[in-house]
Amino acid sequence: MLGQVHLLRRSFDLAESYHRRAVEMNPSDPEHIADMGGLLAYLGKSDEAIEWLRRAKRVDPYFGPAWYWPQLGRAYYIAQRFQEAIGAFETSPTMPLDTCAYLAACYADIGNPDQAQEYANRTRLHSPLFSTRIFVSKEPYKNSLHSTHLLNGLRKSRPTRLSGPIAFSLFSVRYVSAHLSTPDIIVSGWEVGLVPGADIGMSNSDDIILAALPFDSH
Repeated sequence: MLGQVHLLRRSFDLAESYHRRAVEMNPSDPEHIADMGGLLAYLGKSDEAIEWLRRAKRVDPYFGPAWYWPQLGRAYYIAQRFQEAIGAFETSPTMPLDTCAYLAACYADIGNPDQAQEYANRTRLHSPLFSTRIFVSKEPYKNSLHSTHLLNGLRKSRPTRLSGPIAFSLFSVRYVSAHLSTPDIIVSGWEVGLVPGADIGMSNSDDIILAALPFDSH
């Protein structure tokens, strides 16, 4: 627990110290072993991270909490072993926002825009105003190059242009009205307009992905 707190505070040396102490005290506990692997991924030690996470499964072949597979996927992602990362993430029994976001980035990195867009859409379903910049800033990577790589992957996964009438939530409309110079849009349910030529993934001033769905009059 303290190791995770220090990781989120970016106190990397203390985080590693507490994680190693937990393993020393409980060397056969697969949870502590897997946690160590998760930490090492954030520290940029991807090969070590993968080995620790695999070790957890060797200690207990039935070990597999929902958070284990995203941890393994993240380690593969940092190692730029994207196909293996996809396999790990997609093995997860749940698909929370962070797993969908990483899968969007993975598929973008291997040049599969259709699947990248599929998971980008799932990410927006979890959080209609999902911000790539905020998401990446909360991932406590020690090396900023890993953060930049993730950010670029997420940006590549988004659609490029509006292609038709878009239905927005009231909150989204207010955001667009405040941040675009001449938004041609009215609240969904009353009238639907277009934001001409706008980048659907980002507003002009911030990395906010808008809650955009094709308008359906039925």
